Amino acid sequence: GAVTALIHDLRVVLGIFALWRIEVGIPFVAAILTILGYSINDTIVVYDRIRENLRHSKEDDPYEELVERSLWQTLSRTLNTTVTTLLALIAVHVFGGPTLRPFTLALIIGFLSGTYSALFVASPCVIWWERRRVARVLVAAAPAASVPTATEVAPEALVEKPPAPAAPAHDRRRGHRRPRRRR
Repeated sequence: GAVTALIHDLRVVLGIFALWRIEVGIPFVAAILTILGYSINDTIVVYDRIRENLRHSKEDDPYEELVERSLWQTLSRTLNTTVTTLLALIAVHVFGGPTLRPFTLALIIGFLSGTYSALFVASPCVIWWERRRVARVLVAAAPAASVPTATEVAPEALVEKPPAPAAPAHDRRRGHRRPRRRR
């Protein structure tokens, strides 16, 4: 989920810069690396809260509700951090020189995208991952009788195939008989 969120953030920033045809240079690379670090930090905070809530939850609590509760618990922290950082970035973007504008613009877009992806991309990914894990455990724990047999899976496998044509009795190239194969 965290890697998916990182890819999302990277594609958003690169996509906007490509659409607006803004020149990319060394400061842009620094901004991208900063965005990736910021995004992974936000995602780790959310995942850590999910892990903490998982420890204190009951076994019959739905996993989706646990993730939602964790998101609500980290939402104020995430929004406060993002808003504070964005205020500083907007000030640098407005009052800084023209050489800083592509750098700060990439950071502004990336921090907004990183906040979004930590909450709305990474968390659904972890829910999807947990559903897959539970499905695999259920399949592995299923009794052998419920596993479909080969005839249920592929009934055409029961159809008899015609026998292969028999080899000629004489080897015409050498003029002698070939020995017969045993079956």
